[in-house]
Amino acid sequence: MDTKLLRNFIAIVEQGSMTAAAKKLYVAQPALSNQLRVLEKELGARLLERTSRRQELTPAGQALYRQAKLMVSLENAVKQEVRDQRDGAAGTLRIALNPSTAITLLDGWLLEFAQCCPNVRYELYEVDSFEVVKLLESGVVDVGVA
Repeated sequence: MDTKLLRNFIAIVEQGSMTAAAKKLYVAQPALSNQLRVLEKELGARLLERTSRRQELTPAGQALYRQAKLMVSLENAVKQEVRDQRDGAAGTLRIALNPSTAITLLDGWLLEFAQCCPNVRYELYEVDSFEVVKLLESGVVDVGVA
């Protein structure tokens, strides 16, 4: 099922009319009506009862509307999570630091970073300065503070 069709169906329902939805989506009304027919044919059920004055969801339309909202929401979440991974705003950040810098780092920079990127997990390695360098060179950690 094409999520573009689902998004357009949601717009039709939420705008209250085909005309208003077409205007909001910057799509010609006949094209939007055709998309609705394609969706109805694919599902084998009438989704909207249309009169000259208004449109009303059928029981099948109500079910589709609820599920379409969930599907679109899930699609948005997946896209955001992938973007976060790509941009480094999610995942695990491995940090090696010596005991004397641990308190300063955790109290200042890391707290700000955690607020900025709440989906990033941290693995902290509290080691001496020599070990910080070894962990960095071996790729065990992403950041080293000696």
